[in-house]
Amino acid sequence: MKKILSVTLALLLVMAMGLALAACTDTSSPGEPGGDSDNLFGPNDTITMAYLSYSMDIGWCVQVADAFEELAGAHNLNVHIFDGGFNPETQFNQLEQAIAMGVDVIALMSVDPGSAQAIADRLADAGILLLGETAAMRNADNHLVVPCNWLHGLSVGRLMTQWVVDNHARFGFDLTDFTNVGFMYITDTMFPEMADRAVGVEEVWFNNYPDFPRNQLFIGDRSAELESSNMEAGYNQTASILTANPQIETWYIISFQEDYASGACRAVEDLGLVDKTFLVSAGGENVIPEWDAGLTKPWYAANYFTGMDSAEIIVGAIEKILRQGVSPEDVYTDREPGNRFPYATFSGTMVSFEDYKSIIR
Repeated sequence: MKKILSVTLALLLVMAMGLALAACTDTSSPGEPGGDSDNLFGPNDTITMAYLSYSMDIGWCVQVADAFEELAGAHNLNVHIFDGGFNPETQFNQLEQAIAMGVDVIALMSVDPGSAQAIADRLADAGILLLGETAAMRNADNHLVVPCNWLHGLSVGRLMTQWVVDNHARFGFDLTDFTNVGFMYITDTMFPEMADRAVGVEEVWFNNYPDFPRNQLFIGDRSAELESSNMEAGYNQTASILTANPQIETWYIISFQEDYASGACRAVEDLGLVDKTFLVSAGGENVIPEWDAGLTKPWYAANYFTGMDSAEIIVGAIEKILRQGVSPEDVYTDREPGNRFPYATFSGTMVSFEDYKSIIR
Protein backbone atom coordinates (compact mmCIF):
# COMPACT_ATOMS: atom_id res chain seq x y z
CA MET A 1 0.00 0.00 0.00
CA LYS A 2 2.79 2.42 0.86
CA LYS A 3 4.51 1.82 -2.50
CA ILE A 4 1.24 2.48 -4.33
CA LEU A 5 0.78 5.73 -2.43
CA SER A 6 4.33 6.76 -3.34
CA VAL A 7 3.74 6.18 -7.04
CA THR A 8 0.36 7.92 -6.92
CA LEU A 9 1.73 10.98 -5.17
CA ALA A 10 4.66 11.16 -7.56
CA LEU A 11 2.30 11.05 -10.55
CA LEU A 12 0.10 13.74 -9.05
CA LEU A 13 3.12 15.94 -8.50
CA VAL A 14 4.33 15.43 -12.07
CA MET A 15 0.86 16.33 -13.40
CA ALA A 16 0.78 19.44 -11.23
CA MET A 17 4.21 20.47 -12.49
CA GLY A 18 3.01 20.07 -16.09
CA LEU A 19 -0.02 22.25 -15.46
CA ALA A 20 2.10 24.88 -13.78
CA LEU A 21 4.52 24.97 -16.71
CA ALA A 22 1.69 25.19 -19.23
CA ALA A 23 0.24 28.17 -17.41
CA CYS A 24 3.53 30.00 -17.19
CA THR A 25 4.26 32.65 -19.85
CA ASP A 26 7.94 32.96 -18.85
CA THR A 27 9.74 30.03 -20.49
CA SER A 28 13.02 30.61 -18.68
CA SER A 29 14.05 28.17 -15.98
CA PRO A 30 13.29 29.41 -12.48
CA GLY A 31 16.33 30.21 -10.40
CA GLU A 32 17.18 28.32 -7.27
CA PRO A 33 16.43 30.31 -4.10
CA GLY A 34 19.48 31.94 -2.58
CA GLY A 35 22.76 33.11 -4.05
CA ASP A 36 21.30 36.07 -5.98
CA SER A 37 21.82 39.34 -4.12
CA ASP A 38 19.04 41.01 -6.12
CA ASN A 39 16.47 38.63 -4.64
CA LEU A 40 17.59 38.60 -1.03
CA PHE A 41 15.36 39.61 1.86
CA GLY A 42 16.50 42.50 4.01
CA PRO A 43 16.71 42.16 7.80
CA ASN A 44 13.33 43.86 8.22
CA ASP A 45 11.59 42.03 5.39
CA THR A 46 9.11 39.32 6.35
CA ILE A 47 9.76 35.81 5.07
CA THR A 48 6.68 33.63 4.74
CA MET A 49 7.28 29.98 5.57
CA ALA A 50 5.17 26.86 5.77
CA TYR A 51 5.86 23.88 7.98
CA LEU A 52 4.33 20.74 6.51
CA SER A 53 4.35 18.21 9.33
CA TYR A 54 4.16 14.43 9.26
CA SER A 55 1.20 14.57 11.64
CA MET A 56 0.24 16.89 14.45
CA ASP A 57 -0.89 13.82 16.37
CA ILE A 58 2.83 13.29 17.00
CA GLY A 59 4.12 15.28 19.94
CA TRP A 60 7.39 15.93 18.13
CA CYS A 61 5.67 17.73 15.25
CA VAL A 62 3.75 19.87 17.73
CA GLN A 63 7.05 20.81 19.39
CA VAL A 64 8.63 21.75 16.06
CA ALA A 65 5.60 23.82 15.06
CA ASP A 66 5.59 25.60 18.41
CA ALA A 67 9.32 26.29 18.08
CA PHE A 68 8.87 27.84 14.63
CA GLU A 69 6.18 30.13 16.00
CA GLU A 70 8.39 31.02 18.97
CA LEU A 71 11.27 31.94 16.66
CA ALA A 72 9.07 33.85 14.21
CA GLY A 73 9.22 37.23 15.92
CA ALA A 74 12.97 37.43 16.23
CA HIS A 75 13.50 36.35 12.62
CA ASN A 76 10.65 38.22 10.87
CA LEU A 77 8.89 35.03 9.83
CA ASN A 78 5.24 34.60 8.97
CA VAL A 79 4.67 30.93 9.81
CA HIS A 80 1.90 28.65 8.52
CA ILE A 81 1.48 25.18 10.03
CA PHE A 82 0.01 22.22 8.14
CA ASP A 83 -0.99 18.84 9.56
CA GLY A 84 -0.05 15.99 7.19
CA GLY A 85 -2.18 13.53 9.12
CA PHE A 86 0.02 10.56 8.10
CA ASN A 87 -1.55 10.89 4.63
CA PRO A 88 0.55 11.47 1.46
CA GLU A 89 -2.37 12.83 -0.56
CA THR A 90 -3.28 15.24 2.24
CA GLN A 91 0.29 16.50 2.37
CA PHE A 92 0.43 16.87 -1.42
CA ASN A 93 -2.71 19.02 -1.33
CA GLN A 94 -1.17 21.10 1.44
CA LEU A 95 1.97 21.51 -0.63
CA GLU A 96 -0.08 22.93 -3.49
CA GLN A 97 -1.95 25.15 -1.05
CA ALA A 98 1.31 26.55 0.28
CA ILE A 99 2.52 27.21 -3.25
CA ALA A 100 -0.71 29.03 -4.07
CA MET A 101 -0.28 31.13 -0.93
CA GLY A 102 3.05 32.34 -2.28
CA VAL A 103 5.24 31.16 0.59
CA ASP A 104 8.97 31.77 0.33
CA VAL A 105 10.15 28.58 2.00
CA ILE A 106 8.72 25.22 3.01
CA ALA A 107 10.10 23.06 5.80
CA LEU A 108 8.86 19.54 5.17
CA MET A 109 8.70 16.43 7.32
CA SER A 110 7.59 14.18 4.50
CA VAL A 111 4.82 11.62 4.94
CA ASP A 112 5.96 9.78 1.81
CA PRO A 113 9.76 9.45 1.46
CA GLY A 114 9.31 7.81 -1.95
CA SER A 115 8.13 11.10 -3.48
CA ALA A 116 11.09 13.19 -2.32
CA GLN A 117 12.44 13.87 -5.81
CA ALA A 118 9.03 14.79 -7.23
CA ILE A 119 8.39 17.16 -4.33
CA ALA A 120 11.82 18.77 -4.71
CA ASP A 121 11.25 19.24 -8.46
CA ARG A 122 7.81 20.75 -7.83
CA LEU A 123 9.18 23.30 -5.37
CA ALA A 124 12.18 24.14 -7.57
CA ASP A 125 9.78 24.80 -10.45
CA ALA A 126 7.74 27.07 -8.19
CA GLY A 127 10.88 28.95 -7.10
CA ILE A 128 10.28 28.09 -3.44
CA LEU A 129 13.07 27.06 -1.10
CA LEU A 130 12.56 23.55 0.31
CA LEU A 131 14.29 22.27 3.44
CA GLY A 132 13.90 18.74 4.77
CA GLU A 133 12.96 18.76 8.46
CA THR A 134 13.68 15.92 10.94
CA ALA A 135 14.02 13.27 8.22
CA ALA A 136 16.23 12.95 5.15
CA MET A 137 14.67 13.44 1.72
CA ARG A 138 16.36 11.06 -0.76
CA ASN A 139 15.94 10.06 -4.39
CA ALA A 140 16.12 6.61 -5.93
CA ASP A 141 19.94 6.79 -5.80
CA ASN A 142 19.79 7.50 -2.04
CA HIS A 143 21.07 11.05 -2.55
CA LEU A 144 19.63 14.05 -0.73
CA VAL A 145 17.43 16.13 -3.01
CA VAL A 146 17.45 19.25 -0.80
CA PRO A 147 19.35 20.38 2.32
CA CYS A 148 18.04 18.31 5.24
CA ASN A 149 18.41 18.14 8.97
CA TRP A 150 17.54 15.15 11.04
CA LEU A 151 17.80 13.59 14.43
CA HIS A 152 20.84 11.35 14.04
CA GLY A 153 19.28 7.98 14.71
CA LEU A 154 22.52 6.01 14.99
CA SER A 155 23.82 8.37 17.69
CA VAL A 156 20.50 8.38 19.53
CA GLY A 157 20.40 4.58 19.60
CA ARG A 158 23.99 4.38 20.78
CA LEU A 159 23.56 7.02 23.49
CA MET A 160 20.46 5.42 25.00
CA THR A 161 21.90 1.92 25.05
CA GLN A 162 25.27 2.98 26.39
CA TRP A 163 23.48 4.76 29.23
CA VAL A 164 21.73 1.50 30.10
CA VAL A 165 25.04 -0.39 29.99
CA ASP A 166 26.80 2.19 32.17
CA ASN A 167 24.08 2.79 34.76
CA HIS A 168 21.82 -0.25 35.25
CA ALA A 169 23.91 -1.90 37.97
CA ARG A 170 23.82 1.06 40.34
CA PHE A 171 20.01 0.86 40.32
CA GLY A 172 20.06 -2.77 41.38
CA PHE A 173 19.82 -4.46 37.97
CA ASP A 174 22.07 -7.35 37.01
CA LEU A 175 23.33 -8.39 33.61
CA THR A 176 25.86 -10.99 34.69
CA ASP A 177 23.36 -13.78 34.04
CA PHE A 178 21.15 -13.60 30.93
CA THR A 179 18.96 -16.58 31.80
CA ASN A 180 15.79 -14.69 32.67
CA VAL A 181 16.53 -11.33 31.04
CA GLY A 182 14.56 -9.77 28.20
CA PHE A 183 15.73 -6.90 26.02
CA MET A 184 13.10 -4.98 24.03
CA TYR A 185 13.05 -1.94 21.84
CA ILE A 186 9.91 -0.21 20.57
CA THR A 187 10.13 1.26 17.07
CA ASP A 188 8.05 2.11 14.01
CA THR A 189 9.20 0.15 10.98
CA MET A 190 7.16 2.36 8.62
CA PHE A 191 9.30 5.38 9.52
CA PRO A 192 12.74 5.03 7.87
CA GLU A 193 14.54 7.26 10.37
CA MET A 194 13.83 4.74 13.13
CA ALA A 195 15.95 2.08 11.41
CA ASP A 196 19.23 3.79 12.33
CA ARG A 197 18.18 3.92 15.98
CA ALA A 198 17.74 0.15 15.91
CA VAL A 199 21.20 -0.26 14.39
CA GLY A 200 22.72 1.89 17.13
CA VAL A 201 20.86 0.05 19.88
CA GLU A 202 21.80 -3.43 18.72
CA GLU A 203 25.37 -2.41 17.99
CA VAL A 204 26.03 -1.18 21.53
CA TRP A 205 24.03 -3.92 23.25
CA PHE A 206 25.68 -6.85 21.48
CA ASN A 207 29.14 -5.27 21.56
CA ASN A 208 28.83 -5.16 25.34
CA TYR A 209 26.94 -8.44 25.70
CA PRO A 210 28.00 -10.61 22.74
CA ASP A 211 26.61 -13.75 24.38
CA PHE A 212 23.14 -12.32 24.97
CA PRO A 213 20.63 -14.75 23.40
CA ARG A 214 19.10 -13.37 20.23
CA ASN A 215 15.81 -15.07 21.04
CA GLN A 216 15.56 -12.86 24.12
CA LEU A 217 15.59 -9.72 21.97
CA PHE A 218 12.04 -8.50 21.36
CA ILE A 219 10.82 -5.76 19.02
CA GLY A 220 7.59 -3.82 19.52
CA ASP A 221 6.40 -2.23 16.27
CA ARG A 222 4.12 0.78 16.47
CA SER A 223 3.21 0.35 12.78
CA ALA A 224 1.41 -2.88 13.63
CA GLU A 225 -1.37 -0.73 15.10
CA LEU A 226 -2.11 2.04 12.64
CA GLU A 227 -5.54 2.70 14.13
CA SER A 228 -4.10 3.32 17.61
CA SER A 229 -2.46 6.45 18.97
CA ASN A 230 1.28 6.32 19.63
CA MET A 231 0.68 5.87 23.34
CA GLU A 232 -1.92 3.14 22.84
CA ALA A 233 0.35 1.32 20.43
CA GLY A 234 3.25 1.56 22.88
CA TYR A 235 1.03 0.12 25.60
CA ASN A 236 -0.34 -2.69 23.48
CA GLN A 237 2.98 -3.72 21.95
CA THR A 238 4.72 -3.74 25.32
CA ALA A 239 1.92 -5.54 27.15
CA SER A 240 1.65 -8.26 24.51
CA ILE A 241 5.37 -9.01 24.63
CA LEU A 242 5.51 -8.97 28.43
CA THR A 243 2.49 -11.24 28.87
CA ALA A 244 3.68 -13.65 26.17
CA ASN A 245 6.98 -14.16 27.99
CA PRO A 246 6.23 -14.81 31.66
CA GLN A 247 9.55 -16.65 32.04
CA ILE A 248 11.39 -13.32 31.75
CA GLU A 249 12.03 -11.84 35.19
CA THR A 250 13.96 -8.68 34.29
CA TRP A 251 13.24 -6.37 31.37
CA TYR A 252 15.36 -3.74 29.66
CA ILE A 253 13.20 -1.60 27.37
CA ILE A 254 14.37 1.14 25.01
CA SER A 255 11.66 3.21 23.35
CA PHE A 256 12.46 5.11 20.18
CA GLN A 257 9.77 7.72 20.82
CA GLU A 258 8.48 9.18 24.06
CA ASP A 259 4.79 8.53 23.36
CA TYR A 260 5.59 4.85 22.92
CA ALA A 261 7.49 5.04 26.19
CA SER A 262 4.49 6.54 27.99
CA GLY A 263 2.38 3.61 26.84
CA ALA A 264 5.10 1.12 27.75
CA CYS A 265 5.41 2.63 31.21
CA ARG A 266 1.68 2.21 31.86
CA ALA A 267 1.82 -1.40 30.64
CA VAL A 268 4.71 -2.18 32.96
CA GLU A 269 2.78 -0.66 35.86
CA ASP A 270 -0.43 -2.52 35.06
CA LEU A 271 1.43 -5.83 34.90
CA GLY A 272 3.19 -5.25 38.23
CA LEU A 273 6.70 -5.20 36.74
CA VAL A 274 7.85 -1.73 37.83
CA ASP A 275 10.70 -3.01 40.03
CA LYS A 276 11.83 -5.45 37.35
CA THR A 277 11.94 -3.09 34.37
CA PHE A 278 14.57 -0.61 33.24
CA LEU A 279 13.01 1.78 30.71
CA VAL A 280 14.87 4.45 28.70
CA SER A 281 13.42 6.55 25.87
CA ALA A 282 14.24 8.92 23.06
CA GLY A 283 12.53 12.22 23.81
CA GLY A 284 11.95 13.47 27.33
CA GLU A 285 8.98 15.81 27.41
CA ASN A 286 6.52 13.14 28.57
CA VAL A 287 8.66 11.85 31.39
CA ILE A 288 9.42 15.22 32.98
CA PRO A 289 5.99 15.56 34.63
CA GLU A 290 6.39 12.04 35.99
CA TRP A 291 9.79 12.80 37.44
CA ASP A 292 8.48 16.10 38.82
CA ALA A 293 5.81 14.05 40.61
CA GLY A 294 8.41 11.67 42.05
CA LEU A 295 7.67 8.74 39.70
CA THR A 296 11.19 7.61 38.85
CA LYS A 297 10.59 3.91 38.08
CA PRO A 298 10.55 2.22 35.64
CA TRP A 299 11.41 5.20 33.39
CA TYR A 300 14.95 5.99 34.47
CA ALA A 301 16.37 8.14 31.67
CA ALA A 302 15.75 9.76 28.30
CA ASN A 303 17.71 11.03 25.35
CA TYR A 304 16.41 14.58 25.62
CA PHE A 305 15.82 16.78 22.61
CA THR A 306 13.06 19.17 21.65
CA GLY A 307 11.53 20.55 18.50
CA MET A 308 13.55 23.71 19.06
CA ASP A 309 16.73 21.76 18.22
CA SER A 310 15.37 21.12 14.74
CA ALA A 311 13.60 24.46 14.27
CA GLU A 312 16.75 26.44 15.05
CA ILE A 313 18.65 24.55 12.35
CA ILE A 314 15.91 25.25 9.81
CA VAL A 315 15.57 28.93 10.71
CA GLY A 316 19.34 29.31 10.59
CA ALA A 317 19.33 27.88 7.08
CA ILE A 318 16.53 30.23 6.04
CA GLU A 319 18.50 33.23 7.30
CA LYS A 320 21.66 32.14 5.48
CA ILE A 321 19.99 31.33 2.16
CA LEU A 322 17.28 33.98 1.87
CA ARG A 323 18.91 36.88 3.69
CA GLN A 324 22.64 36.29 3.25
CA GLY A 325 22.72 34.62 -0.19
CA VAL A 326 24.37 31.36 0.85
CA SER A 327 23.73 28.62 -1.68
CA PRO A 328 21.50 25.73 -0.53
CA GLU A 329 24.42 23.51 -1.53
CA ASP A 330 26.60 25.14 1.15
CA VAL A 331 24.17 25.93 3.94
CA TYR A 332 25.17 22.97 6.14
CA THR A 333 28.67 21.64 6.81
CA ASP A 334 28.16 17.88 6.46
CA ARG A 335 27.83 16.10 3.13
CA GLU A 336 27.59 12.45 2.15
CA PRO A 337 29.90 11.30 -0.69
CA GLY A 338 28.43 11.99 -4.12
CA ASN A 339 25.68 14.24 -2.77
CA ARG A 340 24.97 17.71 -4.10
CA PHE A 341 23.13 18.84 -0.98
CA PRO A 342 24.43 18.91 2.61
CA TYR A 343 22.84 17.96 5.89
CA ALA A 344 22.88 18.85 9.58
CA THR A 345 22.13 16.62 12.54
CA PHE A 346 21.35 16.76 16.25
CA SER A 347 21.41 13.84 18.66
CA GLY A 348 20.12 14.94 22.05
CA THR A 349 21.55 14.67 25.56
CA MET A 350 21.03 11.85 28.05
CA VAL A 351 19.20 12.97 31.18
CA SER A 352 17.96 10.94 34.12
CA PHE A 353 15.56 11.53 36.99
CA GLU A 354 18.63 12.40 39.07
CA ASP A 355 20.05 15.21 36.94
CA TYR A 356 17.37 16.45 34.53
CA LYS A 357 16.64 19.66 36.42
CA SER A 358 20.24 20.82 36.22
CA ILE A 359 20.54 19.98 32.52
CA ILE A 360 17.29 21.19 30.96
CA ARG A 361 16.09 23.88 33.36
